[in-house]
Amino acid sequence: MKTALALVALLACGCAKLVFPADHLAQRNQEGLSCLLVGMPDLDALRCMASRRMLIREDRMGNRMAIGNPYRQSWVRMADGRRAKILYYYTRVEALDDMVSPGELTPVLLRDERVLGWGQDFLEAHADPQGYAQLVARELAEDIETERGQELAQGNTEPVDDEFREAVGRASFLMRMGQMGMGGF
Repeated sequence: MKTALALVALLACGCAKLVFPADHLAQRNQEGLSCLLVGMPDLDALRCMASRRMLIREDRMGNRMAIGNPYRQSWVRMADGRRAKILYYYTRVEALDDMVSPGELTPVLLRDERVLGWGQDFLEAHADPQGYAQLVARELAEDIETERGQELAQGNTEPVDDEFREAVGRASFLMRMGQMGMGGF
């Protein structure tokens, strides 16, 4: 009984992280999305999304990776010229591998301590095209860096392959487009 009370106290103060299987966290986050409202205070949205929890995702090979909740945070310039914070939540299991793909994440946009909206369609419709191009390029570059870091950590010291060079080139191109004001791509 004392152990259960201690666990409840730790969770209530946010001092501990819960570990869930991937599909369980994705389902919980889908349920959390259904309780969001435009204009809702950001702290209420974080409670809906059960932030601070994490999961251990296991791929087909038995490798494990921790996924925070939210998985990633970023900023984007919106069509009105103001910035919005983006929290990406893990909401779908597409493949049991060692990578989290963009299709497995749902963005929740916040500004002025309020929910602006959520979902990839909302993000694309309301972000400034130049700001969106920069966001995509920045996230692509981060994904490339993460993937390369994982390869090196697993002992893969092979030279960078053509696919990696192509992805780096695309990220550089998108960054230049965004800086020149050519957001559509």
